[in-house]
Parts: sequence; structure tokens; C-alpha cells
Amino acid sequence: MKKTKIIALILSAMLAVSAMTACSGSGENNGEKTEKTEASDTVSDNASDGDDTQDADSSLVGKYTMTSYIKDGEPVDLTDNNAKGVYSTIEIKDDFTGEFDLFGIKSDVTVDGENITLAGSQSTYTLSGDSLTVVNGATVMVFKRGEGAAVVAADSQPTVDSTDSQPAVESSVPAETSAAPTESSASSDADSSVSVTKGEWQNIEWEDYTDPNGLFTAVIPKGWKVTSSDGQADGKVAGLLVTIQSQDEKQGAQVFDYTTISSSIMTEPTVESLVNALYSTSTELEILDVSTPDYMQQIKDANPDTVLDAKVVHMNYTKNGIEYECNFLGFVNKSLISGTYSATTMWAGFAPRGQYENWVEIITKIQSSIKYTDKYTSRYSSSSGTSGGTTGGTTGGTVTGGGSSYDMTDAMMDSWNARNKSEDIMSQKQSDATLGYERVYDTETGDIYRADSGFMEEYDKLDGQRYAAATDDMYTEGYSGYISMD
Repeated sequence: MKKTKIIALILSAMLAVSAMTACSGSGENNGEKTEKTEASDTVSDNASDGDDTQDADSSLVGKYTMTSYIKDGEPVDLTDNNAKGVYSTIEIKDDFTGEFDLFGIKSDVTVDGENITLAGSQSTYTLSGDSLTVVNGATVMVFKRGEGAAVVAADSQPTVDSTDSQPAVESSVPAETSAAPTESSASSDADSSVSVTKGEWQNIEWEDYTDPNGLFTAVIPKGWKVTSSDGQADGKVAGLLVTIQSQDEKQGAQVFDYTTISSSIMTEPTVESLVNALYSTSTELEILDVSTPDYMQQIKDANPDTVLDAKVVHMNYTKNGIEYECNFLGFVNKSLISGTYSATTMWAGFAPRGQYENWVEIITKIQSSIKYTDKYTSRYSSSSGTSGGTTGGTTGGTVTGGGSSYDMTDAMMDSWNARNKSEDIMSQKQSDATLGYERVYDTETGDIYRADSGFMEEYDKLDGQRYAAATDDMYTEGYSGYISMD
């Protein structure tokens, strides 16, 4: 078995322990509420009381990088992975808490005397010089003090410290298993039958765009189309709506600086009500997550008499038979016009459901690049009081919400990263199943791909070794492209 395949098995095994912490900010996993074990409750209580951590070795404090691993008697040398910048680390702070980062899957660490708890699972540890050995049953992890490639040693095959209480783990491993066996011909046949295509979001070329009416400029993906609706020119109490989207209109970004909406349509002064009003022609609108990033909260707090609500909404909806996923940012303000609410600084990014993660960085780059020209800025300023809002406007010709567009970009990304990932996983998996897809990953590169349902079943029949079914947490990472059997 290849070392990379072994690493995949290790990761899958560890995820069984760490999934609760890594995948759910709300304490829920796959729709079921998770409960702490008695052991984790005890560790938590001890950490908060501070009664027992005094026995821990203070020299343990620091950051360590995993150099080798034994799982059920099978050794793994992580030198190649570390050299490529793929690390698993433990950081232990002065208060004997910290973080365990297992190849990007993060969980809490607590040290209590001779015990160390990773992701809710208690282990023992020994520290010999700069080498930290963590033992959990038949699982042995060896770390070296330091971070990154600097810790890569010439020979980092797994060993167990002589003071370890379970030396039998090393002796149970035959020496010849340290070398990866030659790949079978069946595996070669399977892998040679696989075709991989990069996603179009990985091949974006950028170009500058200038509005023919002289109202704004932007940086857009080459070949994408730009449309705009000038509310003021049309005699409406509204500003400029800019839509930048792919030729097939399946993914794109929108920026709308301000508008007023009748209270009979937007029935409450909330961003959720604003979303329902703006997307009233869509069907199956489902709000998945709502948050107010710190920057938006600061604006709201600074303008308590005018800013009624400020949120980012993560949602799904259906339009023209296509299921979309969308992230929407907006402010709701008091209006000077009777019977209306004012909405300002509205940003929306959209992509087919299950694909937004692939496009999120491209979408936010487009949004933050949109700048109003002096021509539009002067016209906007002369009529800005009409909307009755204080957050919409321009600074230096850039679309803003009381600050720079980069602040809004950060707010959008902060909200996206803080979304309820357990709910997102279920939503993405449900969407894939409905559309006839599954996700797999390359155990050598870590790349995730979308495949037609049945790919892994066919691949496994050929005894393929390189690709494996994606784990739940991978459904929040997006994917690199598409994979199929020839």
C-alpha cells in the first residue's frame, strides 16, 4: 500500500474522533445533537479549574510537527508530506491548552498531568528532548519541536520512546512493512482508466472593464458579461445595480448601492425580509445561515437611529429550473419616504448549489474591484439623502458600506467561513445525491473532485488505490474539478 494511501486511512480513522469538533460550530453533527463523554467533561472541568495542570511538564509548551505515525501496527513516514508543506501540528500554550491541526482538521488540546487530550480522546505522552510521542492504544504519533519543513529529519521512521508505557506497539511492526509495497497491476489498470478535468474556476484570466456609460469600472473574468441597471436614470428611487456573470449566467456577482422597497412587500425591517423581497420571483428560497460580522455590527452600533439591521445571509433558491447557492450582504435603514424601507450596500454572490465554495474567492474579488467613477459619485452624492440611509455611499469612488470595499470583502468572507458547516455538509450531500453526483479525493495530492454516482463502486471493483470517497468535512472545501472512468 502506498504511503499516501496509508495517510488517507490515518486521516479517516482520526476523523472518527475529531469530526464533532472540526465540523460543527453549533455542537451538532449530521442533524443530531452531540454530547460530551464523561471523560471529555472531566478534562474540560479540570482545564477550567486549573487544579491538575500544575503537574504537567512546563517544558512541553511549544509547537510541534508530526514526523511519523503508527496506526494499528502500520508505520507512516511523513517526511515527504512535510517537505511539500503538508503538516500536522500540535501547539501547547502556557496554560496547557492548545490546538491539534490534523492536516487542516483542527481541534482542541488539553494537557492534564501525564495525559493529553486531542479532539476529546485522551492519550498519554512522553517528551524526550525535542521529540513528543503521543500514544492512544495502538496509535502512536511522533512529533518534533518546531514548525514546518525545519523539522524534517533525515530518518523519521516511527519509533517509540524507551520510557513509553506501551513499547509493544513498535515490536509488533515487522521491519519490512516500513517500505510501501509495489503497486499491483490491478491498481495501475484502475488509475490509468481515470480522467481528471480541472474546474473552470481554476483557469480564470482577468481583464479590466469600463462601463460604456462611464459610471463604474471593474476587474472581471475574461469572457464574462456585465449588465447594469441605472435606477436614477429610470426615474426610480434607486441607485446602480451591477451584475457580472458567466456567459451561461450560472455563477456571478452583484452589487447594488441603494434602493427603497414598499413596506407592503418588505414587511419587516430585517435583511431576511429584504432577501425575500428581492428574490420574490425565485422559488424554494431557503435561508441556511445568518450572521452579522464584526465590521457590519460596528456600522450598526455607530448609527443606531438609522441602521435597523445589517447581516450576511447564506441561502439556496431555484430560478429557471436551476438550484442556486447564494451569499447576500445588506443593510436595512430608515427611509425618508413614508411606507418604505431603505436598503443599501447590497452584495450578492451566486453559483449552482454545491459549487459556491469553488467560486467564492473569484466572486469577492469581482465585488471588491467595482469602483464608481467621479461622474457617478457626484450624481450619487447630490441625491443620497433620498434613500434616508447612512451606510451606502462611496469613498474614493469605491462601493462601500461606510468604509472600504475591502472591509465588505472581509465581512463576506468572515461570514462564509463562520457558517454552520454541519448544515452546509448535509445540504451539499443532499444536493449531490439529488443531482446524481458523489465526491472523491486524490490521496496523493489531496485534491477533491466531483464524479457521477457510482464512480467509487466501479473504481473499487478494479482495486484502485489512489482515489477514495470524500469525507464529510471535504464537502465544505469545494472541489478541484471533475473525475470519471474512461
